[in-house]
Amino acid sequence: MSKVLVQIMSSNSITMRSSKADIIQSAEELIGDLDEKLTKEAHLTRCLKEERASLVYLLVGVSVYTLLF
Repeated sequence: MSKVLVQIMSSNSITMRSSKADIIQSAEELIGDLDEKLTKEAHLTRCLKEERASLVYLLVGVSVYTLLF
């Protein structure tokens, strides 16, 4: 939690005397950035799983074809 606080403080000049509104705004920005990164990672993970599944199906298909002929 302290790392997040330090990141908020360093990215938006939040100090101990900052208003509650400034802190909330900085937190919302941080959450938005993290949510965007998480969404991108989830999409990339999904794409990689689909690619891996396609390669497995292709390998099985080629192996069956090779065994039959």
